[in-house]
Amino acid sequence: MTTEQGLNEKLAKWAGFKVSTYTYHLDDEGIPLGIWLAPDNSAHIYLPDFTHSLDACFKWLFKPLCDYFVSKSTSYEEYQSLMANFLTNWVKDFVFDQTKHSGTEPSMEATAFCRAIEQLIDREAMSH
Repeated sequence: MTTEQGLNEKLAKWAGFKVSTYTYHLDDEGIPLGIWLAPDNSAHIYLPDFTHSLDACFKWLFKPLCDYFVSKSTSYEEYQSLMANFLTNWVKDFVFDQTKHSGTEPSMEATAFCRAIEQLIDREAMSH
């Protein structure tokens, strides 16, 4: 399983973030620094903290997630079904399963969302 830092970078690249300069390096805490270009061409020194922020997830990851399901669908109904299944499973398996996450912080929801997307990315990579 990928570390949270590694997962943030993996998801950022999947969502279309790109390192725009050769200044990419790690800061004192091991966090990647550089000039990252977001899919909207805005520049960022730090990547969004997807694993701790549902806001960041829905701002940057939800559109690529929708695009992924569109690419796997032959109809709008199939797209709706794939997306509904993904979101239902995320909510059921990760957010409301108290045996797994009893007494956890809200950021667990974001981490779970990220892990669910990571599973899609990894499954796609294995199929190629």
